[in-house]
Amino acid sequence: MSGVRGARRFLLSLAVVAACTARGAGAQQRGTMEFGVFASYSSFDPALDIVSGWGAGGRIGMYAARYLAVEFEGGGGDVARTFNRTNVNVGNLSMRLLLVPVQLGRVALLAGLGGDFTDTFEMQSYGVHALLGLRVALTDALAVRVDGIDSYLANGRRTNAALHIGLSVLRSAGGRPVTAQRPDSVSAGETRRLRASETGYDALRDSLDANRAVPRAASSTSALAIMEAMIYFAGNSARDTQEASHRRAEFRLLVADPWLKAPLKDAPPVRTPAS
Repeated sequence: MSGVRGARRFLLSLAVVAACTARGAGAQQRGTMEFGVFASYSSFDPALDIVSGWGAGGRIGMYAARYLAVEFEGGGGDVARTFNRTNVNVGNLSMRLLLVPVQLGRVALLAGLGGDFTDTFEMQSYGVHALLGLRVALTDALAVRVDGIDSYLANGRRTNAALHIGLSVLRSAGGRPVTAQRPDSVSAGETRRLRASETGYDALRDSLDANRAVPRAASSTSALAIMEAMIYFAGNSARDTQEASHRRAEFRLLVADPWLKAPLKDAPPVRTPAS
């Protein structure tokens, strides 16, 4: 059991360092699923007549919030007995609440508390356990996970310890790998300033578009009025002038002259568009 206790102390030391240097950078979101497999080394209370042994298991968890998950785990192993007797199979089923209190880049500190059921071949017992672990992301979807677990059995008041080392696959609610959050290259203040400037430009554009006059085609009435408008020539006036009066008088004299009427009577009629 001393080896498991030493590993637990090592994990606790790493957790303290991570907590002192932590920066918020959570990768998982609500609905993220974690699937994992692990190898385990367990050490048992000597009063159980079993010593220690290697095993394997699997786990599945779902994040109900960004830093809180519900996790189920099952495992078993071949455990040596006292006095060199034949090894026995020991099984364990666990359910726990898993908390991610600290995340430093790709390294996450894990803490859990839950209940379990242990079958030691000679005895079966429910119990409670506490977990302390680290998860190190290798990619956006794959991570290495190391857990140290202390379990207290209600039947006989025995204490067991275990160390789990394995791999985890994280999948988002939509079935995509979880992308680790990376630091932004632009500060939050600069981002707010740029967004406010963009909003101002959009408002100005919309205002100009709303006030812009829309050209309208001239109606038939207005076109007719333009065509019927009086046209002014060089004099820029429509008033009768003395020269115009003399011209009209000369025209009337020519029309009244009998010498001009005879040729006009014999002339062929002039066709107009209306005739």
